[in-house]
Amino acid sequence: MGKLSAYAALAQPAAADQLLILDTSDTSMSLAGTDKKVTVATLLPACVVQPTGDTTGAADTAAITAAITALSAGGTVMLAPGLFYLTAAAGATAVTLPAQTTAGTQGGLPVNLLGCGAATVVFVVGNCTGISCHRTATYGAQFGLASPTQACSQIRDFVLDGTNATSSAIGLDYGDGSGFDIKLRAQNFTAASTIAVQQINRTFWTEKSDAWLELYNNAQCLVITNLQNITGAAHSVEYCDYRLTLWLAAGQKGVQILHGSNAGGSRFWFRGNCSSLPVGQTTAGCGYGVFTITGDDGSGVPVNDEYSRIYGGHLAGKIEGNDGNGQGGGVYPGFLWTGTSVHNGLINVTGSILHSVGNSQITSSTITFNGGISGDTTLSAARSTW
Repeated sequence: MGKLSAYAALAQPAAADQLLILDTSDTSMSLAGTDKKVTVATLLPACVVQPTGDTTGAADTAAITAAITALSAGGTVMLAPGLFYLTAAAGATAVTLPAQTTAGTQGGLPVNLLGCGAATVVFVVGNCTGISCHRTATYGAQFGLASPTQACSQIRDFVLDGTNATSSAIGLDYGDGSGFDIKLRAQNFTAASTIAVQQINRTFWTEKSDAWLELYNNAQCLVITNLQNITGAAHSVEYCDYRLTLWLAAGQKGVQILHGSNAGGSRFWFRGNCSSLPVGQTTAGCGYGVFTITGDDGSGVPVNDEYSRIYGGHLAGKIEGNDGNGQGGGVYPGFLWTGTSVHNGLINVTGSILHSVGNSQITSSTITFNGGISGDTTLSAARSTW
């Protein structure tokens, strides 16, 4: 029998690899000695997936999906350092991350997806959604439950890249539940109609969640929306916190709150840079701002909280205008673009807004804002305090 030091270490142990355990109480050194072993998976806090090197996306998609499927009672999939590629048929989803692992109002524990920071890069390939994470059932009544509502997934610590994504692809699509913990960088979703991160209510509301996002060079950075005309308070995106770094090239859209999404009690902290508009576009005519708040829930007779708005929340930060790759000459999108309803806008909001982009484009929208506004004469003149 050789020394343990004579055996080479496994460079990349797989979850199914078996490791021998030395029983120090067995001194017989006989063939009948105790035989004990354990798999690598039982020693790991998460199921670790290594990149395959397959740039089509088929192999990485299959490997990550298999790891998720193995966690039938919830758990964490860890993406190792390296380059991953995800793909699916046009309009389909590559990786579905369960926010609940069993059906019902409480469901099962969620599956989390974690990387190794900037050392883990996940590319979306083609016209698909890279990662989708939603609950499939509501929580039932908010009060009187046998236990608190089950928190949803963590999706953290990697870079989501759209360099290989094509028209209408989505990087991350999440929503329906509370307690989402999102922290990642999403970049280079530049093809037409692509979205880097979409928070969308597909079944019911999305509330009390955190999103810490670095959003660089995306056609549409962050879209907060819902499927119109779904039942209940499905337009609610209340009590969420967003920490946003925005880097906008010419013609790119920052944060869009659409289709009656009611960000009541939600807090937005923002910082970043914005290029001048593309040649031929004007501040008043481009149709969007760094923040765009438009629309209603499609019910036909919407009431106040069924219009897109930030209500009773917080909005604070600084956006710097740069000539960038646009027309230059100080022609920028406005800071805020709102719809035509008096109910769209900033209602009973606190914060501090400092920018050097264009004046906000607001019509009859309500602006009740307590805090400093610098660089925006239109917003300053329109606002009242509360």
